[in-house]
Amino acid sequence: MSEPTPALLTQVAEGAWRIRLPLPWALASVNAFLFRRSDGWLLLDCGLHTPASLAALEEALAQLHLDWRSLRRIVVSHLHPDHAGAAAHIRRLSGAPIAMQPREAALIAPREPGEAFFARAEAYLRRHGVPEETIHEIEGEARKMASGSDRFVADDPIDEGDVLEYAGGRLETFQAPGHSPALLCFYDRDRKILYSTDAMLERISPNIGVHAFYEGNPLGEYFDSLAKLEALDIRTVVPSHGEPFSGHHEWIAATRAHHRRRCDSIEESVRVRALDAWTVAALIWGDRRPIGQRRLAMAEAIAHLEFLARSGRVRRDEVDGALLWQAI
Repeated sequence: MSEPTPALLTQVAEGAWRIRLPLPWALASVNAFLFRRSDGWLLLDCGLHTPASLAALEEALAQLHLDWRSLRRIVVSHLHPDHAGAAAHIRRLSGAPIAMQPREAALIAPREPGEAFFARAEAYLRRHGVPEETIHEIEGEARKMASGSDRFVADDPIDEGDVLEYAGGRLETFQAPGHSPALLCFYDRDRKILYSTDAMLERISPNIGVHAFYEGNPLGEYFDSLAKLEALDIRTVVPSHGEPFSGHHEWIAATRAHHRRRCDSIEESVRVRALDAWTVAALIWGDRRPIGQRRLAMAEAIAHLEFLARSGRVRRDEVDGALLWQAI
């Protein structure tokens, strides 16, 4: 027997509702959130800019006897299309300003031609060993995904330490990078609820990857984020994908262990000879998955390799413009 489909609209706490919005991917839905305020409603995350997602959001508003103009503020947790994609369109419908963390907002703002972004992405893929014909396949998928996300300039900044007031209480803003450069989570201290966005997901580990727009040490940043969230007194985690869950200490311990095992496996894969990240990802995750999943696997492989390099366990060398990794 299949599991029942979660309701479109469910109340999370006094003054707080979760909205399940459809995605045209293997991950079938994303959660947005509505918070009642004295002057109207706050919308946290927006889903994709697709007819199906907008229709679901409009239906959820109608179930609460609301319309687009009931929205007074839009907060976007991070730049990924399933969270930010419809923000600009909803701003046009509602008149509500968009608040976003400044680093994330700068990455989504339309300050350069789209072709410049794709040219950088191609160079990044080539540098990490992706074959030329596969680069064009990945770019095609990326362009298709980008069609569900409007670029925009945010109206207001929001960052760690800011507080969002709503009728049911207060949401404290925490920055938790790793899945994206400056992802935001929101903590209701009185109710011990963490709206974890994509930092913590019940049944899967969030993708922690290096991308053309997010280099550096995402896995190291993610470990730091988990330590920050571990220190909070949390009864319920309400994520952006899937259902609410409890036991955040156990979840964090298991997730740390997962990434440490992954580091061990990746280190072993480059012990005999130096390899590029595309090859490492194929060895660890397999090479028969859909192209989008293979791209994310490579991004995650790079994040683990970068963490291992900074830990002194592997070295990176550039050979003819390609980046190769080998265990020390």
